[in-house]
Amino acid sequence: MSVAIQKQPVRRTRNAAATRAAIVEAATHRFARDGYDQVGVREIAADAGIDPALVNRYFGSKEGLLIAVLEALVEPNAELTLPPGEFGPAVARRILSREGQKSQDQLLAIDMAIRSNSPTARGVVREDLEKRFVQPMAERLGGGPDARARAQLVSAIMMGVGVMRGLLGEDAASRPYLDEMIRHLAPLLDRLADPAAED
Repeated sequence: MSVAIQKQPVRRTRNAAATRAAIVEAATHRFARDGYDQVGVREIAADAGIDPALVNRYFGSKEGLLIAVLEALVEPNAELTLPPGEFGPAVARRILSREGQKSQDQLLAIDMAIRSNSPTARGVVREDLEKRFVQPMAERLGGGPDARARAQLVSAIMMGVGVMRGLLGEDAASRPYLDEMIRHLAPLLDRLADPAAED
């Protein structure tokens, strides 16, 4: 008499880091394309291919997910250590090139959050920009009111140019156009980030 062998269900290995990264990536694209206010957790979960409950499990709320999108943005720490003349070209190339597409999507998402109807979302963005961009840049410049004003301008230019590049798409990444934009943008960034460059 043969005995039927019951197969055990295959257990899928859970990868929390990969799931979290997929949710952040889906949220970044959704916020950038549709706006912070218009996107729901269910849509983000569907794009990431996961259960909506996992979004709240990992991030607590949509605002928590926005914080994760901000934290995934490339930090300028390495660029802040570059000597005069190298900072501007490095930053310009990163925010304008195809390689900077992830940063451009994140900047578009941040722009949408800034213009949202959620005071919480706007506050989250302001606090993050201050902590990770404005303050470190002001410290590079030696502190003081002028340093803070310059730091805010550098941050504004980076965000504005990154958003513009994301909107223009592939045309802005063509080699002749890209090189020309970098040639104009880099000295402007250097003059703000290194006052000695004005001499």
